[in-house]
Amino acid sequence: MEYIHTKRRRPSSGKENPNRQQEFVFKWVPVKGERISPEANRVVYEEYKQVRGQLLKDTVYNPDGTENKEGISRLRQAGLNDKAIFEQVANGKTPNGYNYHHLFPRALTGALKHGPIQFGDDKVSTIHDWRCMLPLPNGTHYDIHGNVHKAMEERNGSLPSTGKKMTYDIAMPLSAKEYELYKQNPKAVKAELLIVTPNSYQTVDQRANGGSMMAMTVAKMKAATR
Repeated sequence: MEYIHTKRRRPSSGKENPNRQQEFVFKWVPVKGERISPEANRVVYEEYKQVRGQLLKDTVYNPDGTENKEGISRLRQAGLNDKAIFEQVANGKTPNGYNYHHLFPRALTGALKHGPIQFGDDKVSTIHDWRCMLPLPNGTHYDIHGNVHKAMEERNGSLPSTGKKMTYDIAMPLSAKEYELYKQNPKAVKAELLIVTPNSYQTVDQRANGGSMMAMTVAKMKAATR
């Protein structure tokens, strides 16, 4: 996936990040996209910069001031503790050692000009929606954000030319219900999962038609030395 901005490579303080051996679990979800031009991509990014702080706040609190349970669950899945969630994300700040990741690739946002699209269990009409975003660790030797991008690129291949439509598999956080199930029994989540660590990523098919519960490793890599 193309980056049109420089990823912020910030050393982690160790306070926000969980145990470095922890697995980050996503599920593969197909979305329909339409490739936009690099110029249009840059416009989308500039728009995003204006609303980034509000998107972070929306992940923690609903418009009526109540807690956003789905959003908070996602943040906890990303390894953030309550202090980081309620003192930083809730105030529109990305915690140190994290990058704000677009779950829906910006380069495919042309699909949204035709109206709302199915995005996991919801429909979204704009990429500037908290449901399309998630902070992910990107500290030195701890680049979960980079590993997720590599897994998606390997699974989907090259993006099409401008104006072309495609179905793209994204790495989606588990729902709050799925996350609680996974913590109790990982095999209870009947989905095609992407499991990411600082050193590797792999796909595990736990759907009923997946045959067995054995992990099917589609890719592994060593953490890059920086």
